[in-house]
Amino acid sequence: MKYVVYHLKSKHLHDDRDYASLAAAKAVLRSLRNSDEWEITTRVDYDINVDHEYIGGRGYKVKASTPRCCDPNSDLYWSM
Repeated sequence: MKYVVYHLKSKHLHDDRDYASLAAAKAVLRSLRNSDEWEITTRVDYDINVDHEYIGGRGYKVKASTPRCCDPNSDLYWSM
């Protein structure tokens, strides 16, 4: 089973890495400066529940972890 560390607000993964054990993920979480803004979960749970797909205001389907600059539902995407 793989574990990930993700940011609670933006849903982005820390370093885009999977960790082989819960102990490894906890070690990374302890090393973060603002660790109360981060959470540990399994990779399967992250893919199903946390990083869900949604349809934005302009009708484009994106994942929750998509940065605003890459999200076609945001004005920042179209202003580039």
